[in-house]
Amino acid sequence: MADWDAKYSKAPQGLFGAEPNEYLREIVARSDFRAHSALCLADGDGRNSRFLAARGLAVTSVDLSPVAVANGQALDARAGLAVDRFAADLEIWQPPTGRHWDEI
Repeated sequence: MADWDAKYSKAPQGLFGAEPNEYLREIVARSDFRAHSALCLADGDGRNSRFLAARGLAVTSVDLSPVAVANGQALDARAGLAVDRFAADLEIWQPPTGRHWDEI
């Protein structure tokens, strides 16, 4: 398994860059995209969740690496954005009962 903490420790400004995934940009640009909330899984340091938050969505971000989560929080603060970030292993994590999102 990759050592994600080590990888993210070496890239506090963004392991995969600052721009969101191109597919995500295409989806958000669609005229029928009307989400108000999103869950970003394996979000790393949050380039995609920040993109969504900047567009007004309430975003929850989950990643395995606590270092990635910390980097994401620092990048969010610099961008003046709020994203609910936490570290969890997606093999065992389950959303809280009754919690839902418009998009995942």
